[in-house]
Amino acid sequence: MHASHAQWRRRRIHHTATAFAVVALFACATEKPAMNPHYNSAKSHHTPTGFKNNYPHPGPQSYWQWQWERWRNGVPVVPAGGWHFPLVKPDVAFLKANRTQNTVTWIGHATVLLQLSG
Repeated sequence: MHASHAQWRRRRIHHTATAFAVVALFACATEKPAMNPHYNSAKSHHTPTGFKNNYPHPGPQSYWQWQWERWRNGVPVVPAGGWHFPLVKPDVAFLKANRTQNTVTWIGHATVLLQLSG
């Protein structure tokens, strides 16, 4: 059974798009890194193409050692009654109406609402 013209055309477009995507990904992977505009050879954490950490990175074995020590030592110890964190409901009306006071409202994890001069 022969493919219809529409099927052949879809396949051709699909193959062309796939080939283009592969070439684009290869080009991105082999592109020379940009030069670091802040490079200063006197600073050990600077490199010509970016920055690096000055301290050694622990290997994967350190993770498993840490887990073993936690399990063996019963860490962390769960407090009597379990874990409880105090919660305070925000005064949303105040935050909306505030036009003068500086406030910091913790939203969660690493998110805060910072109001400067209201």
